[in-house]
Amino acid sequence: MPCTAAAAFWNSGVAVALGSCVCFAAAGALVKSPPIQGHIPVFEIVVVRALVSTLVTSLSCRAGGVPTFGRTAPQALLIARGVIGGTAKTVSYEALVRLPLADSTVIFYTCPVITALLAWLLLGERFTWVMAAGCGASLAGVLLVAQPPWLLGDSAVEWSHERLLGMVFGFAGAALAAGAYICIRLIGKREHPLTVAMYFHCFAFLSSVIPLAAGYPEPAVLPSPVQLALLVGIACGSFGGNLLVNRAFQLELAAKASALNFSQVIIAYLLGSVFFHDPITLLGLAGTALIACGVIVVNLEKLLAAARKGSSSSGGGGGGGSGGGSAGGPGLPTQQHPTGGPAQAPWWHRLLPRAGSEEPPLKAKLSDLEAELGRLPGPAAQQHRYQPIGR
Repeated sequence: MPCTAAAAFWNSGVAVALGSCVCFAAAGALVKSPPIQGHIPVFEIVVVRALVSTLVTSLSCRAGGVPTFGRTAPQALLIARGVIGGTAKTVSYEALVRLPLADSTVIFYTCPVITALLAWLLLGERFTWVMAAGCGASLAGVLLVAQPPWLLGDSAVEWSHERLLGMVFGFAGAALAAGAYICIRLIGKREHPLTVAMYFHCFAFLSSVIPLAAGYPEPAVLPSPVQLALLVGIACGSFGGNLLVNRAFQLELAAKASALNFSQVIIAYLLGSVFFHDPITLLGLAGTALIACGVIVVNLEKLLAAARKGSSSSGGGGGGGSGGGSAGGPGLPTQQHPTGGPAQAPWWHRLLPRAGSEEPPLKAKLSDLEAELGRLPGPAAQQHRYQPIGR
């Protein structure tokens, strides 16, 4: 296949992660726009976004020959990604309408630190004192961004019930997003990003349309043409962001992909200052810097550990090449005790296929990319549908 700019972008974990930041920041700015904020209920925003994204994803799967609801990864992981990710998106919108754009974005992007904590608690991954210090720095940064009056006194920003709710929703969204990222990493390359995104969009639609139909907490309103155009823009930005972030976590380590996503904070500060005249305070900037340092420290430690593990594996002899990493599933390292012996398999190993009975990985590199970019003509595309290797 000829090398194209689109192919190079799609195969670069850094590029797709930064692209997702641009899409999410644009969608967040549209949510904060005057025609939407205070006029369209949050659940209605989520319903329109999820409906448009579900339709586009379904058509894209059909056109590219992608299994709409998956074929290889365990259904439990796909459903968990949809449930956790859909809830994270809803509560993050609740935070967005209550806080300045930059503050809500900064709070949400504590998720890399939470991801590291969850990986330690649930997956048994390594967690050092350096990483703990990074988590502490991020927590201190959250306090400076939130600026509670009980901590900063008269220097704190005006604290209200809405700001308190916004902070709670923002932190809850970050924790849920971290759980969704771990699910994506466990799924790995066994499913196409469109398939993973379909579960997210479907659950987000179902979880929002029911309370909206019941009029909770606000009844649905008929949007004007301008509001409808903005809602479609939010949906397009969210669809593009989710597709790209799914791809980023398939190509990169979860820690590195989460750290790259933090660049959305810079975009949020610029958009909030220019378009919404959000004040930029020294305490807010200091808190943002602390959170960024914490994210960098946590992920640098994890990346260095992965590099050390990779170098030790490559130097361990040629006999282990074919079996390396199989115990951890696709894209996941095998866990070991600090003493060097193999660790007991974490509980989540039962979600992964067993050796000898697993459905082999999809032929992803060439056929997946061609189907996604729509490069194959109709009949020819049928010859490149995902088939299990070795069948």
